[in-house]
Amino acid sequence: MGSKMRLFVFLAYALIALDATAGSRVIRDNRISDLGLPPSLGRGYSLSTNTYQSICMSKTVATTPSYNMRYLFEEVETNWEDKFRTRLDSQSQFQYLFLKSNVNFTVEQSGTDTYYYHSIFTHINLDSYYHALNEAESTLSPLATNLLSTGDTVGFFDACGPYYIRSLGRHSDFMGLLTYRTTSQTRDVNFELKVKNSIQGFFAGGSNSTTIDSDFQTETQNKRLRIVIWANGLGKDHLAEIIPTDLASFKTTVQQVIKTMQDASTGIVTTMEISPWVENLQFQSGLKLENVNDILLYSQKKNLESNSELIAEINRVDRAQMDQYYKALNCRRILTEEYPTDGNFAFDPDRTWFEDLTARGQTGRQVKLSYLLSVLTQAAIDNYLQTNTTFLYGSGESTPDTPQGAVGCVDQLNKLGLKKVDFHTIAACNTARQTPIPISPVLDHYCLPEFARVDPPPSVLR
Repeated sequence: MGSKMRLFVFLAYALIALDATAGSRVIRDNRISDLGLPPSLGRGYSLSTNTYQSICMSKTVATTPSYNMRYLFEEVETNWEDKFRTRLDSQSQFQYLFLKSNVNFTVEQSGTDTYYYHSIFTHINLDSYYHALNEAESTLSPLATNLLSTGDTVGFFDACGPYYIRSLGRHSDFMGLLTYRTTSQTRDVNFELKVKNSIQGFFAGGSNSTTIDSDFQTETQNKRLRIVIWANGLGKDHLAEIIPTDLASFKTTVQQVIKTMQDASTGIVTTMEISPWVENLQFQSGLKLENVNDILLYSQKKNLESNSELIAEINRVDRAQMDQYYKALNCRRILTEEYPTDGNFAFDPDRTWFEDLTARGQTGRQVKLSYLLSVLTQAAIDNYLQTNTTFLYGSGESTPDTPQGAVGCVDQLNKLGLKKVDFHTIAACNTARQTPIPISPVLDHYCLPEFARVDPPPSVLR
């Protein structure tokens, strides 16, 4: 093949590949909302299975992030719910939950005096972005590089994932509610103005002093000033300083919250940019390829990377299916052995409740023992294992020319050569690629089971 023809084929392949992979991409949906999964710069990620892999970099250097901050200080009126109830964004929902839990317009009678309660809502909202990996100074670990240099791209993608996290965007929230009482239904505007000026002084370039005038301090005590705070995504370094007991310490709290929010590694992840390893210079430099029967090096690399990524995905699906099987098996074993429904120590299956592990203490999310036993039958557990067997070996007869299942796919790839053939040409591989990571709400929310309560028998309720 002439040099011009090689160049033409290379460019054609390159255009097709770029269109198919679209390079790096940003994830900003519920795939990154699970607080139990910690994304971090440089960590491996699989887009197809939505799983985080190992951090395969020995050194990660990040750029300095930028910030957007919003500060709100306003009175809470009796119709406050109309402002937040119809909003669906997570920030408004968080505000609504906070206010719903803490706002109280109770009228209190003390002797001949009647007291009315008023509230002031303050909200600090911070978004950070452009916190990205500096790939020029960040380096792959020697072990990861060794996998590439020895041609073990399957091992590399299995450990490091097909993608890595290039940048992160984060969000932090701080909400405070200050409640005071008066003998009039009318708000004390002068008092609220003093509170506002006291807290906001440092925003306008004023003094950072937390000293509160003694007369004003006495006034806050007479008005029974009460402070409630909620916060999300703060750093740990200043947490001890954000527990306010009075207005002076509340001002200190606001100042310290700003400091913790500016820590680039804190905050709830809201956006995540992922980039394929194949576009990383160190990956390309470390990948070991040799001439194979006049196949273009580009074609070898494309085949090797695609096939290795598929095999890594097959391994993850296999492990997830078996994890599901063993989790269901152990869940049923605990239910039948520790919560028997017959004998001297029997539990009434319709009065015994178990926690939702993602919402502990919420009675509306708890389920009965009878429900769990009806879902986690032995037949259902056996089906988890059968699903894995079908995935691995297929449902039909496997032959050398028509391999079945994920195992047949991998065998065929190795037989034909990972560098020589693309998995898209093998039917068994395309079937395996369409198998997603299994999802089971019952297992994810209620297994292994955590006891919640036992309802009293009807005779006790009479």
